[in-house]
Amino acid sequence: MKNVRRLMSLIAAAAMCLALLPAMTATVSANATVDLYKPILKSFYRSFNAGGLKNSFVYGNYTANDVGYALVDLDQSGIPELLIGVMYSGTTGITNIDDLYTISGGSVSHVFSSGEWDTYYLAAGNKIMHNCSNGFSGIADSVTHLSGMRLVVDSRVSSKRVWDDSSQRYIDRYYYSSGVHLDDVAHSYDYGTSISQAKATSLKNAFPAKRSYNVTPIAKYDSLGPLPYLTQSELSFDYTGVFDFQYYINTYPDIKAAYGSNPTGALKHFLLSGMKEGRVASPVFSIQYYMSNYPDLKRVFGYDYVRYAQHFVKNGMKEMRQGNATFDVYFYRYYYSDLKKVYGTNWKNYYVHYIRHGYAEGRYSYVDPAKYKAVFNMDYYIEKNPDVYRVFGNNQKKLWVHFLKNGLKEGRTASPAFSIRYYQNYADLKTTFGTHYKRYIDHFIGSGVKEGRQSSLDFSVKVYRENNADLQAAYGDDMIKYAEHFANGGYKEDRIAV
Repeated sequence: MKNVRRLMSLIAAAAMCLALLPAMTATVSANATVDLYKPILKSFYRSFNAGGLKNSFVYGNYTANDVGYALVDLDQSGIPELLIGVMYSGTTGITNIDDLYTISGGSVSHVFSSGEWDTYYLAAGNKIMHNCSNGFSGIADSVTHLSGMRLVVDSRVSSKRVWDDSSQRYIDRYYYSSGVHLDDVAHSYDYGTSISQAKATSLKNAFPAKRSYNVTPIAKYDSLGPLPYLTQSELSFDYTGVFDFQYYINTYPDIKAAYGSNPTGALKHFLLSGMKEGRVASPVFSIQYYMSNYPDLKRVFGYDYVRYAQHFVKNGMKEMRQGNATFDVYFYRYYYSDLKKVYGTNWKNYYVHYIRHGYAEGRYSYVDPAKYKAVFNMDYYIEKNPDVYRVFGNNQKKLWVHFLKNGLKEGRTASPAFSIRYYQNYADLKTTFGTHYKRYIDHFIGSGVKEGRQSSLDFSVKVYRENNADLQAAYGDDMIKYAEHFANGGYKEDRIAV
């Protein structure tokens, strides 16, 4: 039965190798090796989905969600190897290597596959541990390293069980070898110098410990796009807009500790790991926001974070796309006339200005009108200010910017619950805020309502709360809700508010 199972395993392995043959013979430059591994992963992905690996000894009982891949530079050549392994524990941190591919002579080569008699593990120092057995009479454990497209033995301890006529029983004889290619001696259990059992045990105790590596499930191959390894073109791309070195290291102490004097290292971390972890490296861009808010991009890029970043730099800023929740280029342009005079409709320059200057200067990058419902009602603003309506129509963004930039200064009212002229009558506020008009509305929604300050001739939040039991049941002590209710409909309901 074991021979049948092994034969089936060998047949499946041979079929896989044939399927991957075109990918193994293609050539590639050292800086673009990552792309050459894609056909191999695609073959695994499709084989799992088509049931093509059901007869494989290693993969037969698993799905594409149970098998993962990773890139690890095992031979320190600067070119990564492709490691594939079953996630036996159900986690993405594994030690076993069930298939290994490398780049040799400008092409992809298959180094080994695990099987019924052979298992491979990653060990400390990027060594590869190999264990093989024929099931009864032989076993061997090896420490190897990758050289070219073959494994070279650093230390190998094997044993062979033989019949001893003198004792009339089976005994184990032990052997040691090194410096040979593993595939030349893999199943030769009596190869090398004869050693004692004690020596064999001592040698094996000195073997390096297994080392785990993190993998990505094969099932995510289609959505992930490129592998987590940068090509030279990806690394040399100008990421102005999504990555600012000083912003990145000053935002994350661990990044500063690791890459404080290494801008290239910090960029690599951001592209390979930072975005996946939800980190931001620019005050105008968040990968999570950009992915979530533009389904047209997600259909194209899936989970390829680098392509999102490059799209924002090449196209997104020109298209006035919002890269995060706190920077709106339209708002920034119209709020600051000094920038509008310089940059006109060159939208990208506004993003760059904020990154390089505006953020440090404390300029407003976006003020969300949803947070100011108690002081700004667009319909009310239009009704009370027909001259503004004639200029901006129903464009909420323009009306909101006008109110913040000009309306407050001009004493215009955008809500029946708040009047800037009335609120300025509080001497403590006028002394503190002077002509910084936005600070008055910030104070009102942040502190004024909680203090029960009256905010217009027509509205006192304390009176409104005390005289409207139905609102008390709904809002309790959330004072801003009373102001928002009055500003957005309550004033039309003839409720007592002063």
